[in-house]
Amino acid sequence: MPSQRTIRRTREGPVWRRDGDPGYDYVARVDAAGLTVRRGTVPEPDARVVADSTAWTRVLYEAAEPAEAGVDVAGDPAAVARLVALFDPAP
Repeated sequence: MPSQRTIRRTREGPVWRRDGDPGYDYVARVDAAGLTVRRGTVPEPDARVVADSTAWTRVLYEAAEPAEAGVDVAGDPAAVARLVALFDPAP
């Protein structure tokens, strides 16, 4: 039987989760010091990405486009592209 999906409301809006999966929110910042990732949220992010770990891995390491990997992007797609560019896709 396929996994059911539910919506969990956050301050930033609805987030799809598989039943039983608590999911986590992360903040990624890129600046002159490099990349910093922590759990949490920010009130007005440049972009918001909603993905399961498999889909996000495809984007970061297999050079898949977010839409083709099933990753939802809201906000500035260029901000997401800058983040993804920091990762070297697997050969």
